[in-house]
Amino acid sequence: MLISGQLGVELWAAEVVFDLQLEFPELKLAVITPFLDQDSSWNETNKEWYQSILAQADFIDSVTKKGYEKPWQFRLKNQFFIDKSDGLVLLYDHEKEGSPKYLYELALQYQNNNPYRIELITFYDLQMIVEEEQLKQSDF
Repeated sequence: MLISGQLGVELWAAEVVFDLQLEFPELKLAVITPFLDQDSSWNETNKEWYQSILAQADFIDSVTKKGYEKPWQFRLKNQFFIDKSDGLVLLYDHEKEGSPKYLYELALQYQNNNPYRIELITFYDLQMIVEEEQLKQSDF
């Protein structure tokens, strides 16, 4: 699995990978950041979480070998991820797109000329999972 190490879903996904590695040791995690010292402006709690993920990752690198300069570093990271992967799983909300919009649009463009699988997880999907779990809990 390839992530850029951003706070939130990406670090949570890394934790899921670590759990899955107990059953599937061949599963690997690479953290490829858009620039060096990505966590420099984060609070201590988030830095500790990030550093714990990096400590367990199988591979760590940065697309640009410098600190943050401009948004082009994120665009370059998105292109790198598309070029180096066979597909994309993205938590994505069409109503509140945010920064994943750029990766999604790039993946769609790439998919027009290349075999590339895109799987979206929507907030509706997450709500359905929560409701299913709540029903399971109430059955006890």
